[in-house]
Amino acid sequence: MTTAHKKKAHVKVTLKTIAEHLGLTPGTVSAALNNSKAASPIPEHAKRRILEAAQELNYRPNFLPARSSFGVLSQSV
Repeated sequence: MTTAHKKKAHVKVTLKTIAEHLGLTPGTVSAALNNSKAASPIPEHAKRRILEAAQELNYRPNFLPARSSFGVLSQSV
């Protein structure tokens, strides 16, 4: 089997991955992808670049962040 026929290893694409790819900050990428109020000063061409890069890199949002305390009971007294 040639290298071209082997499956690519699954690589986790994060906001940081996209930001580094584009030379932007993760906050800028996050604001653009979430279309938040913080994205209003971001030029439209930059937003398009971010969205295109996210699609190209097959970005999938993580709805349960690593530090999430969802469903965890507090141990504090």
